[in-house]
Amino acid sequence: MNIIKNRTALITGGGGLLGPQHAIALALEKIKIVLVDKKEIKLKRAKKKILYECPDATVHTYSCDISKEKNLIKLKKKLKQKKIFIDILINNAAMNPKMDKYSKTPSGKVENYSTKLLIKEINVGITGAFFCSKIFGK
Repeated sequence: MNIIKNRTALITGGGGLLGPQHAIALALEKIKIVLVDKKEIKLKRAKKKILYECPDATVHTYSCDISKEKNLIKLKKKLKQKKIFIDILINNAAMNPKMDKYSKTPSGKVENYSTKLLIKEINVGITGAFFCSKIFGK
């Protein structure tokens, strides 16, 4: 007996590199998917990929900036109105920086990484994960 069958999973960073892979693995286990990402175009591509791999999957997509608690509260209300309740949370969202991208030198030294980008990283990877756990973990 599969105890996770017929559950619903919310995956942050759903339009990124790993989000669709997590979703495919869960969809194969008959878990309904709620993909969340800041960029709508990424969500559309991810959903298409998931449905190609798992044609019978249930996939919902929502554009949301998880670094803002009020956005997640609105999302939870929206899901509740549609009778979608989250059983599984995968805090997958990340900025995924490439140090050499922010440096004028090929070494990509951390000294050249801006504080502004670091704060964005923290807001998504740590604060966003905290907010999602707080709001959907109840």
